[in-house]
Amino acid sequence: MSLVLASGANALTITNTRSDSVTVTFSSGSDSFEIALDPGESATEACGEGCLLKLADGTGQTFHPDDHVLIEEDGFATAE
Repeated sequence: MSLVLASGANALTITNTRSDSVTVTFSSGSDSFEIALDPGESATEACGEGCLLKLADGTGQTFHPDDHVLIEEDGFATAE
């Protein structure tokens, strides 16, 4: 299942590759909100010049527009 919230240029795609559900905090500019993703689920969010993703365990990383971010067991990775 895939959840698409924004599309086109300057969009960041986030995919949960873990075997459990995760909640990630998405921050872009002054906007900040949580995204809940079940295993295998994806979301696409508008991302201006850079977006910060943060997991509940405190793991955080900044990504660029048009990145495809994978949430893995040990943190974040970008899809090739």
